[in-house]
Parts: sequence; C-alpha cells; structure tokens
Amino acid sequence: MTSESLNLRPVRKQIHRRIQDLDYGNVTPPTVEVSHSISNRVTGMDGNGLSATVSMNGTTTQIGTDGTFVFEDVAAGSYTLTAEAAGKQSKETTVTVAASGQGSNVVWNVALPNAGTTVTISANGDTEESVTSGTIEGNEDGAITVDVTVLEAANHPEGSSIVITPIYNMDEAEEHTRATTRASESVMLIGTNVQCTDASATLSEPLALTYDVDPEVAENIRAQKYVNGQWVDAEFTVDGGKVTVFADQFTSYTLLFSAEVTSSSSSVALAFE
Repeated sequence: MTSESLNLRPVRKQIHRRIQDLDYGNVTPPTVEVSHSISNRVTGMDGNGLSATVSMNGTTTQIGTDGTFVFEDVAAGSYTLTAEAAGKQSKETTVTVAASGQGSNVVWNVALPNAGTTVTISANGDTEESVTSGTIEGNEDGAITVDVTVLEAANHPEGSSIVITPIYNMDEAEEHTRATTRASESVMLIGTNVQCTDASATLSEPLALTYDVDPEVAENIRAQKYVNGQWVDAEFTVDGGKVTVFADQFTSYTLLFSAEVTSSSSSVALAFE
C-alpha cells in the first residue's frame, strides 16, 4: 500500500459522513411548467373551413381559410372563446382547462351558421324575399328555402327593415329571443327568427313564412312560436310541400317534426364445429 492511498482514507471517510448527514426531506424539487392548449377548426354548417377571427379572453388570432386555430401555453382555468366570420353568426362559449400534471389540449367544436338576411320594406306594395338555410356537408338536398312575404298593410315605420335569420336548434331559437326556459323538447326541422331594426315596431298584419319541405314531411309538421319564455302553437297552413307560418310578432318560429321510429330484433342459434 502506498503512502498516497493511505492519505486518501480520511478524505473518503469525511465525504461518506457528509453524504449520510444530508437531509433529503428539505430538498426542493425543480418546478416543471405544464403547458396546455385550446384548438380546433372553425367551419360553416357545411363542414368547410372558414377564414375567421377567434378570440380568447381578449386575445385575438386571425386564421386562414382552413379554419384551424390553436392557443398555446394556456394555464389552467376558464376561458371565454368567440368565433366570428364574414357573413356568419358569431358564437361564444366558455371552456375549462383542468389542472393536471401533464399537458392537455381542449377542443372547441364550432360551426357558424349564416348571418340573418335584411329585408328592406318596400315603400309601396308587398315585400317578398327568399332565405335559404345552410346544410351539413353531404346533405345539400336538406336545404330549406323560406319565402318571406311582408304585406303592405303591415304599416312598418319608414326606413325600418326586417332581419330574417335561419336557426337550427331550440337553443339557438331561445338565444335569439333572450329567453332562459324551455317548454318543448320536440325535434325541430328548421326555425326562423324574425326581428325588426326598429325595436318599438309591432306587426299589425302577420308576415307569411313559407317553408319548402318534402310533402310527406309536411304532413307531420306543426308550428310553434316563442312567447314570454314558452313555446306555444302558431297558426300555419299546409299545401303539398309548402308550409306557411303566419308570424304575428317579432320572435322565433319553428317547424316541429313528429316521427315514430320503430325497431325489432331477433336471435338465431349458431352451431360451431
């Protein structure tokens, strides 16, 4: 044994004692930042991407024609998201990013329906306009045309206009009328919100909303309107595939479709060899 190895023994013993004396309970682990994101795609009712603006709690991003968007490095919490596009109704929602030890991505599905059509009231004579609903991709034949007729006798204030907006579910119908309760859970075929640019205007004569639907479907249709937080029956007529709803006030109107669905099942014994 050399003198050099003899001299190292005390040093090794001191290092060993110091390691044993360490208090691992007071060791602070390193802080690891967890990154979350919110993303998805803004489309029209047909499923095609839209060039749109998406905002998250005041932070705005402009997206291209493919409609995809992403907010990176999002902390846990609740966020208000808004999507807007030219010629479309805007939509707003609240999403929650949950705190977790691993990064996550929250997906917001958003499809923007067409904005309302403004109908300028004629100075003389009846006013007529057509509005076509949007359709989902692959169901272009499902578009429904609404022919709007405003009688001259309605006596609207000079310079006022009527805004006709297609609506696609009961939630949207109630949202347009700023209501909070629901009185009907029936299946809605299509709906129309009717508003006037003059908030004080009323209808002295009903508007005619004529929907072009399949004749067999028309036989099972009933119409309702939203009044004082409740869905009530609205006056309508059926002539072949034409369903005409008489809108006597500015609110939401819906065509409700009644269909009976039946199913059957059977069992067959199978022999296996």
